Amino acid sequence: MASNKIGFDNDKYLREQTAAIIDRVKKFGNKLYLEFGGKLCFDYHAARVLPGYDPNVK
Repeated sequence: MASNKIGFDNDKYLREQTAAIIDRVKKFGNKLYLEFGGKLCFDYHAARVLPGYDPNVK
């Protein structure tokens, strides 16, 4: 039986990532170093395995 449930909340992801980045900037004197895992744009694999995932959400 197929499910139409959304497995990934893009808006929640963006809110939480934004908050974490801002906290990290504050913690290190307005300096920010980011490391990205996986694809930065067009992550179609994640879109296939996470229903609701926007391939360009990162």
